[in-house]
Amino acid sequence: MSELIVIIQHFNWVEKMLKDRRTVIWPSDGIGTGLSKLPEVYPELAEDIEFYVESLFQEYGVTS
Repeated sequence: MSELIVIIQHFNWVEKMLKDRRTVIWPSDGIGTGLSKLPEVYPELAEDIEFYVESLFQEYGVTS
């Protein structure tokens, strides 16, 4: 699943920004919810992304 590897690499970059106490702007609807329709087209990947994002939010105390 090479798509997941690429996504994890990008999220590792986001996590580095959070560790460095940088501001990260996140879409309120989430990633892949627009034209890509990721939850409909590739639900497993959408779930993996959501799980990873929620872990980052919990770990770094992200607020909306």
